[in-house]
Amino acid sequence: MKRFVWMLCFLLLNGCTKDFLGLKKDRAMVVPTQLKDFLAMLDYETLMNSGAGYTLSEMSTDDYFIDAGRWTALSNLTYKNAYVWSGDIFQGDQSYDWNCGYSRVLVANVVLDGLEDLQVSGTERNEYDYVKACALFHRSYAFYLLVTQFCGQYENDTAGELPGIPLKLSALVDETVARGRLSDSYTKITEDLLAADSMFGDDTGIVAKTRPSKLSVCALLSRIYLLMGDYGRSVEYGETVLDAYDKLMDYNSVGISDNFPFNKYNDEVLFLDVMASTTPLTQTRLQIDTLLLSAYHSDDLRKTAFFRKNGTNTTFKGSYGGTSAFFIGLSVPEIYLNIAEGYARMGKMDQARLYILRLMEARYLGSTDPVSLLPADDGLLDFILGERRKEMVFRGMRWNDLKRLNKEDGRRKTLYRNIGGELYVLEPNSPNYVFPIPDNAVVLGGYEQNVRY
Repeated sequence: MKRFVWMLCFLLLNGCTKDFLGLKKDRAMVVPTQLKDFLAMLDYETLMNSGAGYTLSEMSTDDYFIDAGRWTALSNLTYKNAYVWSGDIFQGDQSYDWNCGYSRVLVANVVLDGLEDLQVSGTERNEYDYVKACALFHRSYAFYLLVTQFCGQYENDTAGELPGIPLKLSALVDETVARGRLSDSYTKITEDLLAADSMFGDDTGIVAKTRPSKLSVCALLSRIYLLMGDYGRSVEYGETVLDAYDKLMDYNSVGISDNFPFNKYNDEVLFLDVMASTTPLTQTRLQIDTLLLSAYHSDDLRKTAFFRKNGTNTTFKGSYGGTSAFFIGLSVPEIYLNIAEGYARMGKMDQARLYILRLMEARYLGSTDPVSLLPADDGLLDFILGERRKEMVFRGMRWNDLKRLNKEDGRRKTLYRNIGGELYVLEPNSPNYVFPIPDNAVVLGGYEQNVRY
């Protein structure tokens, strides 16, 4: 039986470079019949916890730049176009991010469909619920990665009008699924996460950093509710995480001068996911934005932990993936930032201060008094947002933060790329913040294409 499980995973892993939604995999070749087989599919780390399709977002942010010569030398047109926010990024090619997202969805759907057909005894019910909760998390997480790249920013007033993603909810490969509305996408993601939360019950343990848990479900809910502007729920689920698991590394006790200071299973990781590597974001090519670097206080240990000199340039080394590959999973410091921002937006400044100070105490020199660095109440939210950018650099957050903050007066930002004197500009709320659906998916699925220029 395991032979069939691994066969599917092998096909899906290779499928990240092939055709998904248009995928033509034969579900009949995979016939797991036991809970342990379904769990083994979800535990396939090579697909479900690494090589994540979130490259377009990270390549498009303002956290870095590459010089003109290296941009010109890029042979991958998608990378080249994404860097300068071109209207037609793929130029007929397929999208790695789209394919890998739906590869993960397919694995989760094979499990969920199989569980529906599985007869279990009363003694197996807890294990059944556990496996189903894991599958629901994985599918919701994959949908999250897709909806935040291929759809617009969620706003209550427009979510019912903007196109969403195709919500593929079964492993039937010939099933036609429309895009629906953005509100449909977020409703399904949150509903399934809430169902998973219930199925995990009161168990807040983490069996493995690569496997979903009640804590990772609540952490993802906190992240998504923040993106949706539901700050009360973001705080609620964030505090649920910290009530059960409140572990921050004190950077004063970490070897921050090491080439890669952080182990991928470190205490702060709630759920491990590592992004696929791309040429523009390799250590030898990317150069950290100078304004970002200058934002770090002289006593901020993150500047040493996250960055290192590469000749005359500064590059990134601070991934929680333990290598140069970017960690984009769920972690404790993100929860602190979600809660601090949520409280500040709700006008509860004392609570916001408590959470941002706790994070800062773990990030600044022990001799530094973080209280002295905090502004008055009217500047606290912007301060927290600044700490968020410095903490979450290259963790899959910046693009989403730009999208949502561009909706707010006083926080909109115009991005620039200078390639040999030619200036490329991305205006706030530009349609180019939404990546195009790959052409093959539009043809095969009949999907409405995202408008870009």
